[in-house]
Amino acid sequence: MDSMFAVYIAFIALIAYLSIGGPIPLCFGAALMAMHYVGGINMKGLMMQGMYEITSPVMLSIPLFIVAGLIMGESGIAKRLLDFVNLWVGRKKGGLGVVAVFTCAIIGAISGSALTGVAAIGPIIIPRMVEEGYPRGYATALVTLSSVLGPIIPPSITMILYGFVTDASILACFVAAFVPGLIIAVILAWANLRW
Repeated sequence: MDSMFAVYIAFIALIAYLSIGGPIPLCFGAALMAMHYVGGINMKGLMMQGMYEITSPVMLSIPLFIVAGLIMGESGIAKRLLDFVNLWVGRKKGGLGVVAVFTCAIIGAISGSALTGVAAIGPIIIPRMVEEGYPRGYATALVTLSSVLGPIIPPSITMILYGFVTDASILACFVAAFVPGLIIAVILAWANLRW
């Protein structure tokens, strides 16, 4: 039987089991079984390749980035970083928004994730911005947009995954995204100063 037909059947089985709410490991197991029985594909080879990919040192960096973000959120590092950035730019008109932009960019760069900036900085900076007269919607949008800088400014989980999947140089990905990430942060800060 054609191997592409087996892949299609496996994909349909995966989507079917996911849509009825089956546990994710069992859904992928059902897809593997469909590939084995319909296409005659050796499951041992697929499982060995999967284990090789899971135990790769590059893939190990993802849960470590997540743990780093959790530690930063729970330990108060985010508040200290916010106070540090506030010393430099917080006294100018619109300075609190600039503090939000650069703090989210820094904490996103440290953790490699966009969600860390929202989770760690948002609950601290948004109430401060509202007290200073910023509309709550504007403050929330600014923190959310600034947190998106996390996957752009290196090191980034997204770039590590991209380099791993495409066999591109991860260092080249980091170098290519550093300057655009800084430019976006400066544009967001400048737009906030005009507010």
